[in-house]
Amino acid sequence: ADTATAFVLGLSCPNCALNVALQLHDFPGVELGDLDMGRGALPLRFTAHPHPSEADIAAAVRRAGYTFVALKTP
Repeated sequence: ADTATAFVLGLSCPNCALNVALQLHDFPGVELGDLDMGRGALPLRFTAHPHPSEADIAAAVRRAGYTFVALKTP
């Protein structure tokens, strides 16, 4: 899929999403959508192939200091 949603614990403000975005910046073609803080949902759009794996995204979230829960695709 070219879109997915990362579910992350601890995303309580736009700066939290920015911290995660800085870690995801290492992966070409990953764009972030609008954070849903209530659900801890961070929409992702992939514009390059291959897409980063769920493990790669989880590691980036952890490096940013947050807890990765799941990556859901439509």
